[in-house]
Amino acid sequence: MRLWFVPVSIVLAALASLWFYTRTSEEGSPPADPMVWASDDWVQWQRWPGGSGMGDDLFGLGCPTWEVPRNLQELSSRGAWWSGFESAEGEEVWHADERWESLPVGWDQQPWRGGFLAGTPVALGLWSESPGDMAKHWRDAEQGAMLRRTDVGWEWWGGGWVVWPNGAADSGSGSIVGDDPQSGSASVDLETGRLWDVHPSQGLGDTWIGRLGDEPSCWAMPSVEARMRDHGVPLQNWGTRWASGGRWHVGDSAVWMEPIRALGHVDGWGVHFVGEDVVVDATRDGLQLATLEWFDATRDRKAWVGQHRWHGSPSLNRSVVWHVHDSPEAMSLQDEVEGSLASSGTADNVAWTENSPADLGFVGNHLTGGQLRIVRTALGVGAFDDSGQRVWEVASEDVLPAWAVQVDVYRNGKYQTAFSTREACHVVDVKGREVPGFPIVPQSGDVWTSMAVVDYDANANHRFLLASEKTGRILNYRGEGETTPGWSHQPVPGIDASSPVRHIQHLRLGSRDYVYVGRDNGQVELLRRTGEPRAQTPVRVNPRHPPLFRKGRDLDGTSVLFIDELGWVREFTLGQGDAVGLSGMIRADRLDMMDLDGDGRDEVVTWLRGERTVWNARNEKVE
Repeated sequence: MRLWFVPVSIVLAALASLWFYTRTSEEGSPPADPMVWASDDWVQWQRWPGGSGMGDDLFGLGCPTWEVPRNLQELSSRGAWWSGFESAEGEEVWHADERWESLPVGWDQQPWRGGFLAGTPVALGLWSESPGDMAKHWRDAEQGAMLRRTDVGWEWWGGGWVVWPNGAADSGSGSIVGDDPQSGSASVDLETGRLWDVHPSQGLGDTWIGRLGDEPSCWAMPSVEARMRDHGVPLQNWGTRWASGGRWHVGDSAVWMEPIRALGHVDGWGVHFVGEDVVVDATRDGLQLATLEWFDATRDRKAWVGQHRWHGSPSLNRSVVWHVHDSPEAMSLQDEVEGSLASSGTADNVAWTENSPADLGFVGNHLTGGQLRIVRTALGVGAFDDSGQRVWEVASEDVLPAWAVQVDVYRNGKYQTAFSTREACHVVDVKGREVPGFPIVPQSGDVWTSMAVVDYDANANHRFLLASEKTGRILNYRGEGETTPGWSHQPVPGIDASSPVRHIQHLRLGSRDYVYVGRDNGQVELLRRTGEPRAQTPVRVNPRHPPLFRKGRDLDGTSVLFIDELGWVREFTLGQGDAVGLSGMIRADRLDMMDLDGDGRDEVVTWLRGERTVWNARNEKVE
């Protein structure tokens, strides 16, 4: 008789596999979110409520037109959410929290981190835990969402469309605000030439205005534009486009007039120049279209698709959100895309909604005794009174992700608003005038990456702290923009000064002041009032969201809370870097601290996919 011996390691592995399968199938464990782990092998991601039917037109507005996954109707699971992934070759993998009850012919399923993956053997073989650009651009939405990688970037749908051009930062923080194209004044983008608008009733059909790469894929580049770009024509990325042509500003147009006309003659286009702009149409209507009543467009992106008017609003990370002006549902966007996506008007009179993520904050209006609401607008930053009337607006780009701050530069009870962009720190009075000495601009070739207004002793003796991208240092200003004497910041050895500063906050712990400086690489500096190092901390903080602090008497009794790269709430003591409190207990896409029960102590509030959870000081769920 021959005896067969099986290595102990194989037996143990088989038992472990059986235990894992049984546990995930019957007992259940908190299922992992596949969007945190999936790789860039999948070019289209989506998540829907389990069993949700999807028609041919997923959005009811004709744009964009993602195709319904061909195998979706054959799937069945009791899981609350289904997550799908499709490769460029068309292979599909679907995930559910519970075991799949039915599958298409030829499909199989396997347990994965508390849930189940389903697909063909080939598709399941593509699954790997190596998140990349797709994971960085994914956002959940209350009713489901889709994300697609395109040749020019990424696009996401979930109550609105968000588009990231190639090269855009993947997840900077900040809010965006919409604008009514009919209400804004004309403006010229000196870098990209003039933008022009024309009403769709003039026969252009589906039309969009914006920058190349800022449009969802259904508003694809016209073939005439692709042809000119292939031939090296220096078209500005901004332009007005429709299916058969467009109007673009041409760099060195005098040189390129004849080559473009020659190309149009070969391809049968209509070509006509209006100043330094070229109007081209594949139907030979260039001259007719050139004589239309064009008028200056605002700097924001906009489009007409069928009977729907769309508006595209840029965020701080150079993503663009598209929403439908005549669809309130589409204008109510989710809180993610860096913390806050919103749509609101900037007409002269605005009907505000409470707690709009577009808000930068409130400042006092000493002229009326009321308040000014400070918001991001299409042109920059605006102030609106209690009735929604615009009081002032300052044209600016790339507003840094921080609250606008009420200051009293002269300490006389008259208030100003402080905010900063990458190019300038502004202090504006209630009439919209800059305080003398402002704006403070960085040196040539440099930009600001973060700003904080610090009032150490709560006596309106404000300090304006600005982070330089070029040097990695914090600069300190006071009063009418003068350099604050006695301040000297130089990152200590071990701190990577080339990593931009993303967050600056002031902490008073006991009798000591700490200036918290958080960098893009997660490193943290703790400074004195003079800018010199006060203490070191081993904690590294994910810079995606502003951190929160539970303050104690000293660093060991003070913890920093933040959301890590995988979406988990982390909490560490600043002194020793010990994990405490909520660390690793819950996932979130937004954090806040507020006193909800009126006991004088702040509760921690977490949000995940729109659901709020409140935690008391003992880290117990109270809501």
